[in-house]
Amino acid sequence: MPKSNSIIEFFRPKTTFSLEEKIFYVIFWMAILSLLAAIPINFYIDFELIAWFCVGSIFVYVGIYYLAFKKNKFWQANIVFFAYTAILLSYFYFGGGGIQSRVPLYFVILGVLAPLLLPEQWHWKALFLVCGTLVLISILEYFYPELVTTYPGNRNFLFIDMTVTHVILTFTAFGIVWVVRKSYDDKNRNLEIKEKLIVHRNAILAEYSKDLERKNKELDMLNASKDRLFSIIAHDLRSPLSSSKSLVELACQGDYPLDSLKQLLPDIYQNLSYTLNLVDNLLYWAKSQLDNAEPTLREINLNKFLVTTFDNLQLIGQYKQIKLILDIQRTEGFIKICDEQMIMIMLRNLFSNAVKFSPVGGKVVVSTDWDKKFLKIQVRDEGEGISAENLEKIRNGILFSQKGTMNEKGTGLGLSLVQSLMRKCNGFLSLESIENQGTIATLHFPIAIVTNLGKGANAMEIN
Repeated sequence: MPKSNSIIEFFRPKTTFSLEEKIFYVIFWMAILSLLAAIPINFYIDFELIAWFCVGSIFVYVGIYYLAFKKNKFWQANIVFFAYTAILLSYFYFGGGGIQSRVPLYFVILGVLAPLLLPEQWHWKALFLVCGTLVLISILEYFYPELVTTYPGNRNFLFIDMTVTHVILTFTAFGIVWVVRKSYDDKNRNLEIKEKLIVHRNAILAEYSKDLERKNKELDMLNASKDRLFSIIAHDLRSPLSSSKSLVELACQGDYPLDSLKQLLPDIYQNLSYTLNLVDNLLYWAKSQLDNAEPTLREINLNKFLVTTFDNLQLIGQYKQIKLILDIQRTEGFIKICDEQMIMIMLRNLFSNAVKFSPVGGKVVVSTDWDKKFLKIQVRDEGEGISAENLEKIRNGILFSQKGTMNEKGTGLGLSLVQSLMRKCNGFLSLESIENQGTIATLHFPIAIVTNLGKGANAMEIN
C-alpha cells in the first residue's frame, strides 16, 4: 500500500463515534492546527526552542490519537492528553510572554474540556489542577518576572499572532459546541423515531389483540356449533329414523294394520324428508369447513335449472298446500357458472324454511333479478317472519332453531350452511323480515359469474 494511503487510513475516522470521541477528534485536529500555526510564527520571532517543542508535541499528540483510536484505550489517552497539554501550556506561558500572552486562553479551553474528555471521577480534580496551575504560574511571574520571556515580535506581528490564535480557539469552541448540539439533536431525533416505532408497534399489538379477540369469539362460536351439531346428530338425526324404523318394523311383523299405516305415510315421508335434508346439510357443512373444498364449476342455463330444481322441491310444500310461484323473466337466457349441487342445497334450505314458517295454503315466490354488481335469486314468503333478535343471531352465525307453523322441527344449520356456501361463491345472503308479515331471503352472486345476458318474459306458477 502506498505511504500516502497508509496515512489517510491511519487518520480515517471511525464509522461510529461516541460523543466523547467526537469531541476528542475535534480537539485533536484543533491542537494539531494550532501547533502547525505556531511553528513558523515562533521560528520567525526567534522562539526556536518553543518552535521545536511544537514540532515534538505534534508527534506526542499523534501518539495519543493512536492510543485512543487504534489501541482502543480512549480514557487513558485522554488523561495523557490532558496532563501533557497542561505541561505544554505551562512551558508556553513562561517562554511566550506570560500573563499577556495567548496562553491563558488555552488554559480556559483546557478547563472546559475536562468534563467532556475525562472520566467522571477526574472532573473536579482536573478543574482544580487547571485553575491551580494557572494561579501558580501567575504568582511565579508576579514575584519572579525574570522567569518569563518577553514576546519579541513587533506590534503588527503580535496582532497577526493573536488573531490566528483567537480564530483557532473560536473554531475549537464552535467545533465542541457543534458536536454536542448535533449529538443532542441526533439523540432527540432517534428518540422521536423510537417513540413513533413504539406507537406503531402498540397500534399493531392493538390490532393483533382485536384480531385475537375476534378469533376467540369465532372459536367460541365454532365450539358452540360443534356442540350443537353433536346434539343434532345424537337426537335430531336418530329420532326420526328410529320412529320410521319402528313403524316399518311393526308393519313387517303384522302388528300394525296397513290401513292405519297408510294414514301415517305423510308423517313418515315428512320425517324421511327432514332426515335426508339434515344429512345433506351435515355433509355439505363438513365439506364447507375444509380449506380445499372449492366449488365444482360448470355452465348452466339459470332459468331451466330453477324450473327443474323447484319442480323437484314442490313435494316439500305439498303437505301444507303451499303455492310456489316462479318469477324469473328477468334472467331469461342467463348462463351462469356455478356448482349446481351447491346452489341446489342453498335453494332447498331457503325454500324449506319458507314452507316451514308459512301457514297452510300460503304462498312462496321465487324471483330473479340482476344489476351492475349482482345476480339475485330471491325467496319470499308471507309467514311468521323473524324477530330482530333472531336476525342478529343468524347474521352472527349462531345456530338456533324454532318450530314451524305445524310444529315442524329444525336444527338452525340450514341458514348457517347457506351463508358459508355463499362465501365460497364470493357472494352473500341477505335477510329482510317483519314479524307476522313474512321473510325475504336473497342470494347475491357477483355478476361476473354470468357469461351471457338475455331478457325474456317467463313467469309460471306451480301448484
